[in-house]
Amino acid sequence: MITRNRMRLPILAPQAVVCPKGEPARDAGAMSALVTYDARDPFAVTLTLTTSGVEWVLARELLADGVNAGTGEGDVYVCPDIHGEAVIWVTLHGETSTLILGFSRSDIEHALDGMERIVPEGSESDRIDWSREFGWIVSGGEAA
Repeated sequence: MITRNRMRLPILAPQAVVCPKGEPARDAGAMSALVTYDARDPFAVTLTLTTSGVEWVLARELLADGVNAGTGEGDVYVCPDIHGEAVIWVTLHGETSTLILGFSRSDIEHALDGMERIVPEGSESDRIDWSREFGWIVSGGEAA
């Protein structure tokens, strides 16, 4: 569902691999996820694994850049398939395991297109209430 200010799209990762620390990797089968984008936080995308409810917040730019080349530092890495398959790989590093999800390139591009319709790339900072954000910082993180 895509509205004027928000997008919630279910997507499927037909391929998933779980790599628990200290154990062999195992095939996790298909995993369903929900991609959420909200104009109030225009730089972020939330990826929720629907079976577990685990949420990962990643940069919109990271997801967009990862469609064409490997990118990411830290807990999230996104890259296209090295064999030219229409797959985008999203690697999520947790404390006790790593999850590697293979999403359809068309599903990721559809989600990115939805984000573009809500907040065009390059105009994200126009959507931020800077007075509220600076008030939050000045107050030490307390509600302004």
